[in-house]
Order: sequence, then C-alpha cells, then structure tokens
Amino acid sequence: MATLIPEISKNDLDFLTSDEVTKMKSCEIFFEGRYLATLIVPPTNAGSSVNDSIRTGAEYLGHRGNTVGGKTLEQIKKDGG
Repeated sequence: MATLIPEISKNDLDFLTSDEVTKMKSCEIFFEGRYLATLIVPPTNAGSSVNDSIRTGAEYLGHRGNTVGGKTLEQIKKDGG
C-alpha cells in the first residue's frame, strides 16, 4: 500500500464521474481485495511535457515489470478470457 496515494475499490471507481476522478489526482485501485493498478491523472493545465513524462514513465515501468504487450480487450473477448 502506498502512503501518499489513496486506495479505492474498482466498484467505487466505476461510479465516479470523470470530474471526481480528476480531483483525486491519483489512486490505487483494488478489486476483490487484490491490488490492480495505480491511476495517475495528469494535471489538465500542466502542458504536454508533464503528460508525456507521465506516459513515458508508465511505459518504462511497464516494460521493466514485463507488463507491456498484453492482450487487447477485443482479443480477450475473442479468446473467451
């Protein structure tokens, strides 16, 4: 559990508006008691360099954690899970 980023269940996240998610700025998403992901919402007024930096960092960490190249939602539904 991160100490600076609040936790939220996937079910609670499903009922938030985009404005509410934006106001959270970041959160750790849990589903059925299991950590799923960390959501980071880039500031809307920070410019593209901050957004690009967050995206690049996420791709780097995804590659480093061997989580890049997963199936798309369409592939998962086609394969039946």
